[in-house]
Amino acid sequence: MIKKLLHAIQYIKFYLSASNSKGHGTHSPLVYHFITEILNDTRNFYAYQDIDIVKKQLLSDNRKLNFLGKETSVASFMKEAIPTKYNKLLFRMVAYYKPNYIIEVGSSLGITTAYLASPEKRNLVQTIETNLELGVIASETLSSLALPNTTQSKGSLKEVVSKLSERTFGFILINHANWESEELAQHLLDFVEEDAIVIFVEINKNLQTKLFWDNLIYQQNKTISVTLFYFGIIFLKKEVLKKQQFTIRF
Repeated sequence: MIKKLLHAIQYIKFYLSASNSKGHGTHSPLVYHFITEILNDTRNFYAYQDIDIVKKQLLSDNRKLNFLGKETSVASFMKEAIPTKYNKLLFRMVAYYKPNYIIEVGSSLGITTAYLASPEKRNLVQTIETNLELGVIASETLSSLALPNTTQSKGSLKEVVSKLSERTFGFILINHANWESEELAQHLLDFVEEDAIVIFVEINKNLQTKLFWDNLIYQQNKTISVTLFYFGIIFLKKEVLKKQQFTIRF
């Protein structure tokens, strides 16, 4: 109860300090187009319905899982996964920016992977899942949705990342339980292209994640960062001469 109350207070603070989501007064063309063309796009895309059917099945799945040393169920885990509106935002971002290679750390039982893989079947979505039980269910999800442009690597993060050295990625989603580890972030930033997008999930989960995100965007030069309440987005652009930071309601 206290945790939910603190989270609500954090959201109110964010809402009061953030810019509106209309794009008015935004001096960055990239961020203006992100707001008007992607963030505010309310269209109901073809893939949403198929993914939603599978998600509803997972929300009634009582199979047991071990996550971070605690027993939970598939249904309970799904309830705590990335909210639908943010998954749909990922879909629209991939559809708009069309990255060739996407890396996802943490699969959200395959639902988020499906949103990343559905807009552009010619891209490749590489998922790193360090929890073998979650990986099995994610594989089931992607198989049921017939998404051949996804591949999953299981095992420790360091082992998997070390095998990615021959490929750079234009879009990285970090949805790992302990992504606030500085070592993890730096490992993955080594594999991005000059023009890339890096997204951190649950940046306001607790004080540690918030401080890490604030420090990360403070340290990054020549980047554009967009802070939504749930997502932190970094645009790495070679033509950006100095860093720009935006906080936007969504």
